[in-house]
Amino acid sequence: MVDYFLDREGKSIRGGMINFVITLVYFILAVWAVFDPVVRAGVLSMSSFLSWFFVSSFGIWQTKRIAEVLVSGKDNTVTVDRSTNTIVTPPSSST
Repeated sequence: MVDYFLDREGKSIRGGMINFVITLVYFILAVWAVFDPVVRAGVLSMSSFLSWFFVSSFGIWQTKRIAEVLVSGKDNTVTVDRSTNTIVTPPSSST
């Protein structure tokens, strides 16, 4: 369970977990804003910042993942053979 939150190799919090928490907080704010006019006014006044923060957090996380693939040379893509419905693993590159 801890592996969902922490990256043991990098000794850091996983980017996906951070984005999950941000998404959960935004969802709670949206539901809360439906029932509370004070929260609604706050969310509306900060909507530009909230949108920018949400998009940039996902962009930073994706950029980090792309950089890791480029640096390490690992390819995380999965191909499915439609004739047999099996997963075909890409050949490992020996460098």
